[in-house]
Amino acid sequence: MLYAKNNNPSEAAYFAIRNLMRQIFLKGTAINHHPIDISHLSSGSYLLNISNGKSLIVKRFIK
Repeated sequence: MLYAKNNNPSEAAYFAIRNLMRQIFLKGTAINHHPIDISHLSSGSYLLNISNGKSLIVKRFIK
């Protein structure tokens, strides 16, 4: 499970999980206290993109 916290819950935050070749594997809305289920992803390196429409945060993680 992966947790993403939205510091401004009045604004919607969207996420996308991509591999290093930028292929999207999962996307949706980031909701506080609700984990993102990544159990179906294969082992490897991924990028988590989180956007609220004004800014974009990209974090790399390894499963």
